[in-house]
Amino acid sequence: MKKYHYLEFNITEKQENTEILSILRQEMRLSTRKIRALKRHPEGILLDEVPVTVRETVRSGQKVKVILNDTEEGNERVLPAPMALSILYEDENLLFVNKPAGIVCHPSQGHLTDSLASGVAAYFLEQEELSQVHLIGRLDKDTSGILGIAKNKVTAERMIALREQGKVQKEYLALVNGCPPKEEGSIEIGMKEYRNRESGDGRLRMCRDISSSGKHAMTHYQVIQRLSGYTLCHVHIETGRTHQIRFHMAQIGCPLMGDDLYGSSMKQSEKAIDRTALHAYRSCFSHPFTGEKVELTAPLPDDMKKML
Repeated sequence: MKKYHYLEFNITEKQENTEILSILRQEMRLSTRKIRALKRHPEGILLDEVPVTVRETVRSGQKVKVILNDTEEGNERVLPAPMALSILYEDENLLFVNKPAGIVCHPSQGHLTDSLASGVAAYFLEQEELSQVHLIGRLDKDTSGILGIAKNKVTAERMIALREQGKVQKEYLALVNGCPPKEEGSIEIGMKEYRNRESGDGRLRMCRDISSSGKHAMTHYQVIQRLSGYTLCHVHIETGRTHQIRFHMAQIGCPLMGDDLYGSSMKQSEKAIDRTALHAYRSCFSHPFTGEKVELTAPLPDDMKKML
């Protein structure tokens, strides 16, 4: 039988005679939309296990509980489709998987049932979980590695806030053509997206932008190993722009191996790998509810291992 997952808060003397509405907003940091949803659920808000309204006042020693699961938003746009998942971490609120290359993250036209989100939705059904799919960030189709999923909107909002505060670190391994000019360096080039309809493919591309309309983007790299004609680099980004690593490394003359969008004009050795050689291998963050440090790593996939 499916059961709801509750978020709890113990009332102290400091909150004595405070309305539950204030507890939900100030102490439990719930959004107005979430509070509205809880008010409509018969067991959405409990005070010492008894359903109450948001106008109820609390006393020291009491416990407020609210349903953390999404009670209204469903997975209607995500069609479940069984898929083998490589799970790196899971608890009541979070799921982290090692995404293989070649799989898109979100459902889209032509990918209604073969996205990672569909596989996760099927996994939740199999586990009989009252969980929804909220992807934390994204990875390009060709990029492999760590991808996070929040099981409810509250957790997703908290993870996004942590990321905006710089408390979520994500690191990549990349195989690039040629050799970066320095052993380590930073790339700060504004980015602006466009679609070149004349090319016939209409694919999204990035371009340099030094005007105020461009988005700030910062990438840091470090050379790990120099090989014959290409280099293994450790990369981390301060900003999360679309194609940021691919675009920035191409701008310093070292496009990622296998990247046919930003490196197609170069004579490359990437025939040994048939996708963009980028892997999200490490993620570190503070848990959004407990504050505990969580550190995850995903092993380098076989195709990149062979190149080394």
